[in-house]
Amino acid sequence: MKIERTIDIAAPREDVFDLISRVEAFENYSSIIKKISKIGLKSYRWKIQFAGVDLEWDSEIAEYEKPRRFAWSSVGGLKNSGSYDLEATDNGTRVHFTMECDPPVHVLERLTSFLIGSLMDSIAKELLDNVKAVLEGKGGS
Repeated sequence: MKIERTIDIAAPREDVFDLISRVEAFENYSSIIKKISKIGLKSYRWKIQFAGVDLEWDSEIAEYEKPRRFAWSSVGGLKNSGSYDLEATDNGTRVHFTMECDPPVHVLERLTSFLIGSLMDSIAKELLDNVKAVLEGKGGS
């Protein structure tokens, strides 16, 4: 699975690089990330939780080219790798984020079940709300 995102940030490239290269601070920017611990000179242990699924992995900084590129690769646990590529623009910095991950089958099954359950719940709520509105004279089809 590959994820790509690009965003323009109104800040100098050096400032953006300094922030994204402080890996331990990422837990402050996402509710899904529960803990990031430094376990070596260039390695970190990640713990996340999403849809009731706990995931953990160790990663290592693979590239550190200040202020242009920051990349990592997992070395244990959930297989993943990715990078931040930074480009100076007239208004600040363009950040291109790329991540590839290979979640285990049991994780995909649980996430799929959660997503389908949420989708079906949304459909049921919408359908029942609209039926109620029609029958109570608050809407019409």
